[in-house]
Amino acid sequence: MDMKKKHFFFWATIVTICITLFSTCKKDKKDYRSQWIGSYDFTTINYFESRGAGQPIIIETDTIQFIGTIKKYGEDRVKILYLPNATEPDNNGSSVYSPEFNGIMYPVVDIFENITYPEFHASIMGEFSGSFSINQISISYSGMGPLGAGAPRYITYIDGIKINK
Repeated sequence: MDMKKKHFFFWATIVTICITLFSTCKKDKKDYRSQWIGSYDFTTINYFESRGAGQPIIIETDTIQFIGTIKKYGEDRVKILYLPNATEPDNNGSSVYSPEFNGIMYPVVDIFENITYPEFHASIMGEFSGSFSINQISISYSGMGPLGAGAPRYITYIDGIKINK
């Protein structure tokens, strides 16, 4: 075999190997949310405190336990159904005191198991945070009305334990 043919076969072999490697390297992108999908035993604790001018602080609490679900939603969100008689959330920011989740929310979940809700609009001193850990989910959100220290304030804690592992 002359030198030109050897050179041709060498490069043809290299190109064939590269094409084979690149075509087999296509891996299906694993959806990191899959591990969190399922049924959960949710406990939701709501705190609401208010005070009128010159009045003592009134604190109301309620605890609700409910078997709910977490499902995939869109590209990077999950749908969490965590209260009985749930209705779709009001995300238009019209409510001053509450994000109006009403037992259903659609938070963003990142690859680091953090849960955020970009549409959350609490007035003064409000926040939303959450995370997944092993087979559990924890979320808290709070807010205060526009009147500062005298305004009603709410805090909600949602904890869930996955029941179908």
